Amino acid sequence: YIIAREMIGIDEPYQAAEPRKHSVDSFMLFMGLGEDLQGIKVELTLGDEKKVYDSPVSVFIPRDTLNSYTVVEGSGIYMKIVLAPNGDYNSVTS
Repeated sequence: YIIAREMIGIDEPYQAAEPRKHSVDSFMLFMGLGEDLQGIKVELTLGDEKKVYDSPVSVFIPRDTLNSYTVVEGSGIYMKIVLAPNGDYNSVTS
């Protein structure tokens, strides 16, 4: 299952969804719209750990790890790949 969002001109922190976890592994990718995919800054939370990254960045999320992201600023593309059987996101998400 793949989620993709384009975010343009974020100038105040934006959290698209509440923290969640999946019973399968997943990946997040952030690609800015600038040169070399730069241009978006995000705060990623994995479990109890929070870190701020500048794009481009990709993150592996092990199964059963609470995760969320907040776009701090900029413009870019967010993608999340969830290794859900038959693409059924809801069956692996809590």
